[in-house]
Parts: sequence; C-alpha cells; structure tokens
Amino acid sequence: SGGGGRSYRHSSRPFSGSRAYVIYNRMGQSRVVYTDQPNYHEEMTKGMYIMSLIFGACFLVPGAIAILAGLGMLISSFSFGYHKTTVPGYVDQNITILDEAQHLSVSETATLEQSLTDFRDHTGIIPAIEFTEDASWQQDYTDMESFAYNEYICHFDDEYHLLITYGYGAENTGTGFQEFHYETMWGDDLGKTAGEKDEEKLRNLLQKELARANGTEVGSAMSRVFDDYLAYYEAKGL
Repeated sequence: SGGGGRSYRHSSRPFSGSRAYVIYNRMGQSRVVYTDQPNYHEEMTKGMYIMSLIFGACFLVPGAIAILAGLGMLISSFSFGYHKTTVPGYVDQNITILDEAQHLSVSETATLEQSLTDFRDHTGIIPAIEFTEDASWQQDYTDMESFAYNEYICHFDDEYHLLITYGYGAENTGTGFQEFHYETMWGDDLGKTAGEKDEEKLRNLLQKELARANGTEVGSAMSRVFDDYLAYYEAKGL
C-alpha cells in the first residue's frame, strides 16, 4: 500500500487555522501569504535560495567561460610561440642580396646567403638585404626609410619580404667611427610571425652588430644578426 502526503492550503486571505507569512520575490517585492503549512517560511526561503543559485549560475557560468576564453587569447598573443608565415606558391622566395659596389667578399656573401636561407626556412619570412652608400641614396632621399620603402616596392610585388637596407657612410673625424645608416621594411603579410616586439628585437641586433663592425665585414655582421635572430625564434617555438 502506498502512503499519502498531506496537502496544505495557501491563500491571500486569512482562513481558519492559517498563519500569515510575508515573502519576497527575486525583485524584492513583498506579499502576504496565509497558509496552514508549518515551517512555510523556512521552506520558501530554502526554495528561493536554490532558485537564486540556479538563476545566478545561468548568467555567471557563460560569463566565466567568456572571461577565461578572453584570457586564453590574451595569453596566447604574447611570446609563447609564433605562427610560421605561409607564403603562396606564386611568390618568389629566392634570397636577395644586392651589393652593386661589391662591398662584400665572396665568402661573406656565401655565409650571409646561408644564414638568410636558414631563417627563411624556419620562419617563412623572406629576407633581403641591400648594401649601398649614404652618398648614393642621399642624392634622392632625405631619410633612409623613404629609400627603403621605394626599394621594397621596386624589387618585390608581394608583402612577404623583410628588406634591410644598409648605407656605408664616411668616417666621423671627431669620433673615428664609420658612419652608417640602416632601415628595416616589413611586408604587411608578416604580422602573424613578427609583432612589434619581434621587430624591435631585430633592430637591437642590427644596432649591436653593425656598430661593432664599424664599416668593415658588414656582411659577416649581418650573418651574425640573422643567426641570433633565428635562435630567438627557435627559443620561442612554433
């Protein structure tokens, strides 16, 4: 045989045997309930508490997921790795070293070409270096950035190259050091592989090695730059 539960009466008006309870909905609005159910206030409080938890979870859980997803994207944007540039098949990926005045020796050129090739194969970025003289580019340009931009669009019809221009200058009689200028010009489609921090890293390497070279064996200095730059990317990992 089955057991039966007792039913209780609830009303907005008093009746025989009833007690009055003030309850609140989730909007904070109050109303009076008359019932003969014992412990009605405690049961309602428990039920409303559970409903509040369910109601809150419906909003908090998706919000927490969205926040965690955003944090994940933010963390991944830092230097915990990088995406290798995928170059379309129609782009010429041959290494370019422009040295019309033949400042570099044959061995320097060969070593530099190998360093640039290794860097390209690992990152997907296609490096190119142009060696010129300050007296030459300064005839038509007031700054090397403009010269480098013009050289980029003249030699490459894609946005997958990294061009470095280097200008040999005259000796500074006051300091005894050889003057030089350099500029980096990045293709627009290299952003997934090289961010601002990566571009700054290259500039720091160039400044250190080119200043140390002081106008001699600049090709070897460029080789060291790209060997160190490759090691920097290898440390980041794919």
